Amino acid sequence: MESVLDFNLVFSALHSRGKIHLIFAWNYVVRKVRFLVPEFFWREIDEKWDRILSLTKLKEDELLEMLEIIRSQTVTSLKRS
Repeated sequence: MESVLDFNLVFSALHSRGKIHLIFAWNYVVRKVRFLVPEFFWREIDEKWDRILSLTKLKEDELLEMLEIIRSQTVTSLKRS
C-alpha cells in the first residue's frame, strides 16, 4: 500500500507521539506501507530543524533517530509533467 505523507503528519508524530507515531513504529517492523513524499520534503525538515527541535522538546539524537525511522519508510515521489 502507498500513502502520501506531508510535513504536518510527520510533525504530529514527532510532537504528540500519538496514533501517527504508532503507525510509523508499526510500519517500521511490518513494512506494509510505502510513504510517498514530495521532492522538497526532507529539505523542508532540514530548513525547519531548529524549530522542530524546540517544539517537540526532543533531544537532537532522539529527533534524528525518529526521523531516520520515518525516512526509511519513504519514497520520493516524482514530479508529473
